[in-house]
Amino acid sequence: MRQLPTFHDFDLVDVRLGPRREANLELRDGLHGTRCTLRFAAIENFAAVERFFGAVQRPDENAFLARVDGVQTTGDGFTIALDPGGTVRVVTRKPPTVTAGEPE
Repeated sequence: MRQLPTFHDFDLVDVRLGPRREANLELRDGLHGTRCTLRFAAIENFAAVERFFGAVQRPDENAFLARVDGVQTTGDGFTIALDPGGTVRVVTRKPPTVTAGEPE
């Protein structure tokens, strides 16, 4: 699989899961204010990914969910590290897509 940017120090603004074993992570670059969506599809361990992101809580309504420590390619997918939140492995054979957004 191709190497992705690590998205280190991006803010996790929102997470949308489903409908078909997919996760859409809305990220914001805290330095430049640009947004992007990182989409993982055909997730083989979807139940574990769903549990992980279901436990990530927004501290208040105006805050982001977590800070991204990094997104790393692994042999069978990707590892996403959040602060706070911990780490989750996303098992998929499909490379994720990144859709650029607009600056805030």
